[in-house]
Amino acid sequence: MKERFLFFIIGMLILTMGVALIIRSNLGASAWDALAVGESQMFHLTVGTFVFINGVILIFINAF
Repeated sequence: MKERFLFFIIGMLILTMGVALIIRSNLGASAWDALAVGESQMFHLTVGTFVFINGVILIFINAF
């Protein structure tokens, strides 16, 4: 179980970095990335943080 959790966290970190780089390069954003951009402007945290938070929330909702 620990190995699966570690694999998940590493994957989320890679996803977060990719989304942040796409947005900083002004290439546009997908629907979920736009949600993270909006959240970051509302709550003054980074886009990557909200991509990670949204991903974790969706995983827990799916597991439930």
